[in-house]
Amino acid sequence: MSQYFERVANEVLRASEDLSVRFEDGLAALINGEIPGIEQATRQQQQTITGGEFEDIEEELMNSPLEGIAESVISDLMANQAKPEGFLDHVNAFRSAITWSEPFIIGIVSFQIIMFIACILVSRPSVGLGPRLSVMVFIGALVRSVEYLNQIAGQHWKEFATQNYFDHRGVFVSFMVSGPLLFYCLIMLIMFVRESSQLLVQVKTNELKKKRKQQQSAKKKGAEESKKQK
Repeated sequence: MSQYFERVANEVLRASEDLSVRFEDGLAALINGEIPGIEQATRQQQQTITGGEFEDIEEELMNSPLEGIAESVISDLMANQAKPEGFLDHVNAFRSAITWSEPFIIGIVSFQIIMFIACILVSRPSVGLGPRLSVMVFIGALVRSVEYLNQIAGQHWKEFATQNYFDHRGVFVSFMVSGPLLFYCLIMLIMFVRESSQLLVQVKTNELKKKRKQQQSAKKKGAEESKKQK
């Protein structure tokens, strides 16, 4: 009987060693937490076993919680490894968790499209500085109030959404609202800096042309004066 329990313990230990190669994070919990409990449980059961109870105990071991403990540990490790690890994995998990067909999400996407078009239109060289500043101030105020809006939406999400997207960290509003708006501001700043650099180059070019004309006119006047003196 002791050999049977020893074989069970060895199989559990062998499975834990195989898992440790792939799941380094779960090795400490598997060896230091769960496996000693299994060995202790086997030793306690060995002390209570008599020679004539082998068949009954063998049937009980088929439904013993020992293998359930090992399986639960393995399933927990697999669940931990199934979580997204890279940035693309997190993006895909976030995209899969959103119901893109509901009106609330469609409204947010439509709002972002309108804001993107507005930012491109006001960033044209023919548009003055006032519309650009107005759009940037609006975006700044909206981004600043996102935290408060996230709290309010988290309390009343059942009125306009099919699930609660508004956690305390504000991942949803940051990804769907604040992030795109700040990106639009960045685009506007890049276009503004580009326009400013082009204007600066144009101004310097005009200054050089003006200086060249002045030098040419000065040379002509000097040549005419020298001819008159002769």
